[in-house]
Amino acid sequence: MIRFLIIRLAAISLLLVPAGPAGSHPSALERIERLDAAIRAHPEDPANYVRRGQVERDLGRFERARRDFEQAERLGDPILVAYDRGVLLHRMGELAQARRALDAFLARFPRHPQALEARAQVARDQGDSATSLADYRAYFAVHASPHPGDYVSAAKMLASAPDGGVESALTMLDEGMVRLGQTPQLQRPAIELERRRGRDDLALARLESLATSLGESAEWKVDRAEALLRVARIADASSQLEAAKLQLDRLAATRARQRLRVRIEALEREIEAARIASSSSKPGDVP
Repeated sequence: MIRFLIIRLAAISLLLVPAGPAGSHPSALERIERLDAAIRAHPEDPANYVRRGQVERDLGRFERARRDFEQAERLGDPILVAYDRGVLLHRMGELAQARRALDAFLARFPRHPQALEARAQVARDQGDSATSLADYRAYFAVHASPHPGDYVSAAKMLASAPDGGVESALTMLDEGMVRLGQTPQLQRPAIELERRRGRDDLALARLESLATSLGESAEWKVDRAEALLRVARIADASSQLEAAKLQLDRLAATRARQRLRVRIEALEREIEAARIASSSSKPGDVP
């Protein structure tokens, strides 16, 4: 019955709001104007108050959004508004109230992906890692394509645990990559975690797994040179830096590329120091 009511309200809302030209994307203010008209025509319908509140919330006009959600609660079932109220209250920094709203919504709709994600974020900000991680795992289980950033958030909480946290965090990131592919957004924090536990060899392997997506960039070449230097592959690191420099010479100078050149110069100094140290450790060799 509840599901039927949600579908019915959504369908009525779509009929009430005039459609724009094909392919058009009305601005937030245009959507508010259309919803204003829909509300004037049918002031008893809670769905349009919710929809207008969502737009107002995304514009950062929180008090207006709060008034719309409260009106929707008066006109209909408050639980059907609780998810949107929870998101709003979280953005307003009212964590305890946001948690209560999302708890109420999830008590009725326990497999709602966006509500699970929202409560995971609220619990995280409250310092309740256990609830946050449980909600993230439930969210990953029911959502067809979770956002990579949610895997990163969950991994950060796991990595902060005193015992075995880094291993669990790496497992979480790898689970994300099984589902979403070898994305830099997930692999880069995994690389940092490998270095944190002293596995520079595995950090290099993870970086090299991104060659298909990033290997043509000068920045990736510099990253790889740094990783190669960490595992004492000095000649390979030097060769990778030369390739990056040649690539930068063909590109227009930008601030980002200038910063990359500064990194290259620093790495070249490290390579030279490593060569001197290696030579001095062999008495019979000439530096």
